[in-house]
Amino acid sequence: KFPYRNFLFRKLLIQNLEKASMVFATSETIKSYIAKLTSIQVKIIYFGVDVQQFKPSEKLALFDSDAIVIAAIKPIEPIYCTDILLEAFAILSKKYSNLKLRLLLVGEGSLKEELQAKVEKMGISNQVKFTGRVNFNEIARYFNTADIFVNISEYESFGVSVIEASACEKPVVVTDVGGLKEIVEDQITGFRVPVRDVEKTAWAIEQLLLNTEQRISMGKKGRLKVIEQFDWESNLNKMVNFYTEY
Repeated sequence: KFPYRNFLFRKLLIQNLEKASMVFATSETIKSYIAKLTSIQVKIIYFGVDVQQFKPSEKLALFDSDAIVIAAIKPIEPIYCTDILLEAFAILSKKYSNLKLRLLLVGEGSLKEELQAKVEKMGISNQVKFTGRVNFNEIARYFNTADIFVNISEYESFGVSVIEASACEKPVVVTDVGGLKEIVEDQITGFRVPVRDVEKTAWAIEQLLLNTEQRISMGKKGRLKVIEQFDWESNLNKMVNFYTEY
């Protein structure tokens, strides 16, 4: 978004890019934006994650052992559409009152108090947990507490949290935008849904709620994809090789 704020920002970014010998981009999405500004050579190096840190492990004891946990780990800001997730969750908790559904929201943000009030008004406060910000060295344990991970941002240039969730073998529900389209194979490692679409978001989560085998299968396929494409060590080696070959 930076180069489109005004003419000077655009000019500054173009000048900086054109002084480089090579530019690395973290996704095809970013590469395509750079191509609109300059013809400089761009190499893709994905933002990898440590698959030894982010891997399946024991759940935190935040909920009853038989609860089905839907989680989002993002700042609670408008761009991340936490309000849409709450509305989708409220639909499902009413429709499947026989299931012990829980929503885990990890993060801080300007909308937190407003959404906490909304949860009270919806009558689902006993099913929703706001944790606030957590230390990064604990974050993998929160991913592993989830059964389903949701990232329904209005826009993502890549989507590191989704890679972290997939590395922990969690099926994901994401919006069909930006870098998320590159890292989530629709109906294979997760579901892609339109931006700010409550019904489609609820539908995608519902598919995973009702099918344990699908949850497990998508999660395992997601981890394999992370190991193949988004492993930190291989991404780092790729960058070193580009520098060495240049």
